[in-house]
Amino acid sequence: MAVSGTGYSIGPLLEVLGGPRPAPAMHPGQVGHARALLTQPDVTIASIARLLGVSRATIYKYVPQLKSGGDRQAIAAPRHVPNSPPKIEPRHSPFKSAR
Repeated sequence: MAVSGTGYSIGPLLEVLGGPRPAPAMHPGQVGHARALLTQPDVTIASIARLLGVSRATIYKYVPQLKSGGDRQAIAAPRHVPNSPPKIEPRHSPFKSAR
């Protein structure tokens, strides 16, 4: 792949850097869905993984409390999700609205 108008190729650079990062395996909505399902004692991690189209290992990665054998009822509370975008609070304008 050449950079337009420069004669340089970024192909070797991408090889060194490993290329672009892959998308996260689960988006925050899926993590929330998995957490909600985990509160039900009859639902298995394997069934949640099948439902969401990910591996069991991915469920364990995105819900790390499962590794420590934590209470499944407490897991439903949202925690930090790897690779999730930060929450952005709306900014209020210091100017009065022109209504």
